[in-house]
Amino acid sequence: MITAEPIGIPVRWFKRAFAVQERKELEPGALLERAVTLARQIDNPFERAVALADVSRYQAEMGDRSGAMSTVQNALAGVGGIRSDAWRERALDFIARSQTEMDDQGGAYATACKIQNASLRAAAFVNVAEAQATAGDVVGALATAHNIDDASLRAAALVFIAESQANAGDVASALATAHGIADAFWGAAALAKIASAQAGLGDWEGAISTARKALATERRIAHASRPIAGPSWRISSAPWCRIADSPWSWQAYLITGIVEALAKAGDVDGALATARDIDNAWSRATGLATVAATQAEVGDRQGVVSTMREAFIAINEVEDAAMCAGVVCVLAEIQLKVGDLAKASETAETIQSQALKATALAEIARARAQAGDRQGAADTFRDALAHAPEDQRGAILGIQAETGDVATALKSVEAIKSHALRAMALAEIAARLAATR
Repeated sequence: MITAEPIGIPVRWFKRAFAVQERKELEPGALLERAVTLARQIDNPFERAVALADVSRYQAEMGDRSGAMSTVQNALAGVGGIRSDAWRERALDFIARSQTEMDDQGGAYATACKIQNASLRAAAFVNVAEAQATAGDVVGALATAHNIDDASLRAAALVFIAESQANAGDVASALATAHGIADAFWGAAALAKIASAQAGLGDWEGAISTARKALATERRIAHASRPIAGPSWRISSAPWCRIADSPWSWQAYLITGIVEALAKAGDVDGALATARDIDNAWSRATGLATVAATQAEVGDRQGVVSTMREAFIAINEVEDAAMCAGVVCVLAEIQLKVGDLAKASETAETIQSQALKATALAEIARARAQAGDRQGAADTFRDALAHAPEDQRGAILGIQAETGDVATALKSVEAIKSHALRAMALAEIAARLAATR
């Protein structure tokens, strides 16, 4: 302990200097630089390439595009050092996805072309086509889609293109794209996406008409005989729709899109009727959860409670509780949205998936922090991390840092064993903090 100031410099000056330095080290830019440095120091070439690609996304998001391009080039340069062909292909796929997320569609396409595995390359092209369409490059997206050999994946790319066209207000072109899809399932999926976009544009009559056309097509599809194939990592933006070893997951994907469009267009009764008409309990639960989510968005609390009650009844009819984990996670998030923290906490405890339970708990912790319950938030974040697999912890720690508990989040980063995942977690925290400034 310092008790004297022999050289005439007050001790408080040293303390102030250390505090200033500490604050600088907690700045988003400094944290991101730490992430880049850590990623570059990883010995395993696959992990290094993946970590660098992931960190580059955050650099672009935080405005350092030149740094992001340099980092992703470092990732590509290291791919040649990966001895396993399979791991090398996976690294290229991951890099291509990172490039699409940083709006480098040209680079992403070039990277995807290097993938030798036909299925993986086709899946990468779907990502590129979607990114091109979202950025407004419909011509480029269509060219990429037509380079996809797999008919199902090509159709999936066209769905994303039709959705982007509709979101941009070009509904006529979107419908033309949808009608050009030979596969009835993907054609109906495109119509559902277009209907949702029409509702967002205020064309409720058009949205309902398009959604009902999608529903008429869905009724003609024999889901039970449909092969399980497609872009499983992106089958739906709805987190409860995973590609499971069941044809009903396809029905759930399609029905939720149709139901969402109807509900957004104001036809809640029609949406509920469509969801209730589904024989399969799991698919019915997903449809009802979709309606409840839309009701929550417009503040219909009474409707949310009623619809969720039906969803839980459907869930209880499913023999395999684990299959419903995604739906239950969404229901917990809806309860949070309408301000029922206690019910959300109860629902989260029933989720039969560790990863999805961690997702729900992280959102509950965020809500507790926002309500001023710092200790409750800290305890819930700790619980979420205990359930989360290591590759999910970065996202949870980013939320924790976003709520203001940066010190605890950074301390937890050090407990992540994988250097690659540790670098990604640091980048996530940096980006979350930057977004709050």
